[in-house]
Amino acid sequence: MCARLATSFAVIAILAVAARASAAAPRRVQCVVRLDVATILTAATSEYIADGAAVAEARGCALLVVLDTPGGELEATREVVQQFFASDAPVIVYVSPDGARAGSAGVFVTLAAHVAAMAPGTAIGAAHPVVGLGQDPEKAGGEHLARKVENDTAALARAIAQRRGRNADWAEEAVRESVSATSREALEERVIDAIAPSERALLAMLDGREVETATGPAVLATRDAPVHDHAMSIGQKVRSVVGNPSLVYLLFMIGVLGLVIELTSPGLIVPGAIGGLSLLLAAVGINALPVQVGAIILMVIGAAALAAEMFVGGYGLLALLGVAALGLGGAFLIDHDTAEFFADPSIDVSWTLIAPLALVVGAVAIAVAVRVRQVQVQHQVTGREAMRGCVGRAETALGEHPGHILVEGERWLATSSVPIAPGQQVRIDEIHGLTVHVSPVEPQDVGGMR
Repeated sequence: MCARLATSFAVIAILAVAARASAAAPRRVQCVVRLDVATILTAATSEYIADGAAVAEARGCALLVVLDTPGGELEATREVVQQFFASDAPVIVYVSPDGARAGSAGVFVTLAAHVAAMAPGTAIGAAHPVVGLGQDPEKAGGEHLARKVENDTAALARAIAQRRGRNADWAEEAVRESVSATSREALEERVIDAIAPSERALLAMLDGREVETATGPAVLATRDAPVHDHAMSIGQKVRSVVGNPSLVYLLFMIGVLGLVIELTSPGLIVPGAIGGLSLLLAAVGINALPVQVGAIILMVIGAAALAAEMFVGGYGLLALLGVAALGLGGAFLIDHDTAEFFADPSIDVSWTLIAPLALVVGAVAIAVAVRVRQVQVQHQVTGREAMRGCVGRAETALGEHPGHILVEGERWLATSSVPIAPGQQVRIDEIHGLTVHVSPVEPQDVGGMR
């Protein structure tokens, strides 16, 4: 009996040890799902990364995020960081290609990855909060606002770096002091884990590396791993592309121009359709960006002033007002004075785009207004006088004795100074009561007459 109990305990112990060893053994990850994030970080970007992470987890692959961003919405960035922390798939962030950057909020995304890598010639950092028109928050929004924004973002950067075992002091300095680093400097400061000249070289470099995911350890077997590209959906692409401030402004101006042309030339349809679609896309972009309500109001006022110049007439003054309002609206469009938008001050509408567009739209509006005035002052010929010069056909012989002609479906009594045979083309020269005086028209002259 004792022997049986001893044997049973031995079997149970062996099975327990085997189960523990099996549970402790890290799983191998032998495929890669690749995402390309080369845009401002927005809700569309967060959604795209979440979709990619879900695909990677379902396939048992690693997630490779190729990053090039100037930053973006802080809320979207927090969502990306949370996705990385909760991911069952190993996350690799690779700042690439040469010349790319992980700026502002992009620093947090890079630090949150299981593996952070950069290509030669890339940069990371400059994460100091910027509010107003490129001003330091302490000067633009007061000391209290500056301290609050800075402390919040610094705490986030430090927490992420500590979670991944990276240089938390550097991460905090990137926020407080706008510290930036090249790929070599970032590697020396323990901000990233590797420098690789290409994606395939990076995957070969990481082969055999063990990382701790949300569900346990995993070993990267990526030297010759297949890479599956995961593209954005159409909706995500549209929301991401139109989230560019310059494109939003361009779409708004195209919309204004299209509607101006349609209003002055009703029935063309195409300019109105293009203008309406452009304004709709601009509205989508505005919804994805932190914009100033005052700037939108200025742009609407500018469009209204241009329309008024065409239909009311302001001797060019309304057009100048419209151009000025459109220009100022573009300059103040992006609201950096918010802790929810954490991006480089370069995320704005450039004057090199604002000035030409505003001038072109203003010039078109003035040209259309001038044309409208010319049409309005033209003498309109109607009624009987409109018959002068019309070409018809003789139904009977014409001469000093009246006959009949057919003009535009109407039969008129007509006389002529010269004999005209039936069927010959005639032109009306004079109108006397209900009788017209006509002259013969040669066939080659008919095409140039009414």
